[in-house]
Amino acid sequence: MGGKARMVIEEVFGFKPRSVIVLAVGGGGDIASAMLNTLWLQKYGVRSQLAAIAWERFVIDPCPGPLRLEDFAGPTSRLSLHLLEVRGGCWVVRSLCGGNVFIPQVCRLARIASVPIYVVDVWGGSRGIAEALRHLASLTGAEAILAVDVGGDVLAEGVEDTLWSPLADAVGLAGSVESGLPVVAAVQSPGSDGELRLDEILERLGDIAAAGGLRAARLVSFDEALVLEEIVREGFVTEAGLAQLMARRGVRGVFKLRGGTRRVDLTVLQALVFYMDGEILYKLSPLARRVSGTWSLQEARARLNEACVFTELDLEEGLWREKMRGLEPNPARVRAGGRRALRLRCVAER
Repeated sequence: MGGKARMVIEEVFGFKPRSVIVLAVGGGGDIASAMLNTLWLQKYGVRSQLAAIAWERFVIDPCPGPLRLEDFAGPTSRLSLHLLEVRGGCWVVRSLCGGNVFIPQVCRLARIASVPIYVVDVWGGSRGIAEALRHLASLTGAEAILAVDVGGDVLAEGVEDTLWSPLADAVGLAGSVESGLPVVAAVQSPGSDGELRLDEILERLGDIAAAGGLRAARLVSFDEALVLEEIVREGFVTEAGLAQLMARRGVRGVFKLRGGTRRVDLTVLQALVFYMDGEILYKLSPLARRVSGTWSLQEARARLNEACVFTELDLEEGLWREKMRGLEPNPARVRAGGRRALRLRCVAER
């Protein structure tokens, strides 16, 4: 590793790791953007293992909640209670919801990129994720974790009106820190998921910088953008990734996603990646601290509900109930009704 590489890596991690776990904490299509970080690390001679929380969008998987490790079939290897290795050709059978069969994004990317991907079990709460990451580190010799969130939900405080999916990111960050490994958090393509507004994201990044936690920022390279474009062309589903690609090309204007329920104001900021100290982000994150030490996803969700935070698991359960009643699931309506009911409950309990 040359002098320039040492400076870049030490600036981000605070030391020179030989191997890093790159964890996509947001679920869905975040794994493709996380993979761009493995390419970036490899450029500087750092080995990386790609891992993810496997939580698909409702339109792909209407069964509420993330995928369970036992849902996976095909070329897979169960490595521990909370860790699974998947390879190209795998698929999912949602046995708890009528046996729906489909190919999740982690399996698509494993096939497209011809790499193994490790699925960490978010159903086990932050403790389950921590166990999975420690076990993966013991198998691969990884010396640090790079927790990648596309869009910036990991910066949320829970009070934002536009926040749709705080649970996975909060549990993923908490579990990464609980693993005991050094953690760097990355916010890739800020605002590209149409949740936190750019002014909110920039304010939180400023808070992290003021606390000494902002490590570095970089532009997604031209070659990385080409890789992401090829992944999308091969059938990988990621609307936030599309926003990232358009921003990298200099496209500006409004980009609507999730059936028009969210919007992204495209700027060059969506072509950037910000790296920060994971411990400092955790200390500044009321959501990650609240779900820390949980043994199940339901426990983590309950803790956020106690703080009047409506989660993506609440939303998906509401959509599933509508589907079971023969109604056309309406995410905006279910979310509005669910948030209103939760606020009333919070007021009554106080």
